[in-house]
Amino acid sequence: MTGRWVSSLLTVSLLLGMGSLSPEVGAETVLAQGRLSEREVWELLQQGAQQTQQGQSVQAIKTLERVVEAARQLQHRQLEALALLGIGRNYHQIGQRQKALESYEQALILFGQTNDRSGEAVTLNNIGGVYDALGKRTEALNYYNQALPIQREVGNHSGEAMTLNNIGMVYHDLGKRTEALNYFNQALPIVREVGGSGEARTLNNMGLVYHALGKRTEALDYYNKHGLGVPCLGQTD
Repeated sequence: MTGRWVSSLLTVSLLLGMGSLSPEVGAETVLAQGRLSEREVWELLQQGAQQTQQGQSVQAIKTLERVVEAARQLQHRQLEALALLGIGRNYHQIGQRQKALESYEQALILFGQTNDRSGEAVTLNNIGGVYDALGKRTEALNYYNQALPIQREVGNHSGEAMTLNNIGMVYHDLGKRTEALNYFNQALPIVREVGGSGEARTLNNMGLVYHALGKRTEALDYYNKHGLGVPCLGQTD
């Protein structure tokens, strides 16, 4: 169970209303011999998303780099942005933080150009995650705090809870326990509403804070609510 949350390529595709990364109707025409059609590029993006979800980062990066090249030929900035987002996610997973940042920053520009606020929010959260992993807490908070109002603006409750949780973990690492609990308490009702694993993650992180405060009874209470009874010490993705 991880302390921080990073949005995956497949997750953001759902946030952006793309379902299972399927192309628009009629997007089948091959532009020129040797080039992929838009439908084929979407299918390749789906493959990259699946490889990302399965932890096959090296293969996913290669697949998504093909998507970037093909999307540029098609002048399809949304496809390009999603592929770059996925590349950044995979570089983050294998510990190549600078390459992750480069990909995320390119994706952020493209999402901005297409006025894709959901994509911007997810990318900002993930950039924050890279800086968080690098131990650069101020930079991480800066990006998380940029992501949070956009998550609220677009009504992305899962993303809002994710970012609240991430901010809480930064404050926990900074030793600011009251601030950390404030953000976890904001996240908790949201994750309970949306369901999934978010409630367990947040309860675990609240337990970590109480454990750090020396409040063993409260810590055990949250760990037991989480279902572990022992701390799961906030590893990053």
